[in-house]
Amino acid sequence: MPYRPCCVKCGKEYKVEQNGVGVLEHKEDGIIYHISASDLLKCPGCGNEITWGYGQAIHFSVEPDKVKHEIEFYEGNTRLIKVY
Repeated sequence: MPYRPCCVKCGKEYKVEQNGVGVLEHKEDGIIYHISASDLLKCPGCGNEITWGYGQAIHFSVEPDKVKHEIEFYEGNTRLIKVY
């Protein structure tokens, strides 16, 4: 990774918890906006988690079937993080 994020609370560098998680973002009104691949990092001190290194987003309005497929994939294989 080109950057080394650290936890403000603990002062420890985040570590990779899981690669290839899905991040499903919603608009302010709760409607699905897009989904992208990311890595999940975790603070070894306090356990705080962050997403890192988003991939290319797939927009729901352009490819709704593909977004639904990706949601199913992440829910069944890795982890899906929902952002509202």
